[in-house]
Amino acid sequence: SLDGVENLTALTDLSMSDVKVRDFSPLKSLENLKSLKIYGKSEISESQIEELRKALPKCRITIRK
Repeated sequence: SLDGVENLTALTDLSMSDVKVRDFSPLKSLENLKSLKIYGKSEISESQIEELRKALPKCRITIRK
């Protein structure tokens, strides 16, 4: 679960591996995030990736499944 991550407002880099999370919406409020990396097996869909890119335009998002 990503519950509470929205409170980490100073977070600039986040890497996750083999994510079993389905709700990535808490990441949308991390306005200072510059780099988001999701590696391995994850439940993230193409539409969720697009939503994150729209919500975090200054963030470089890398997804490797």
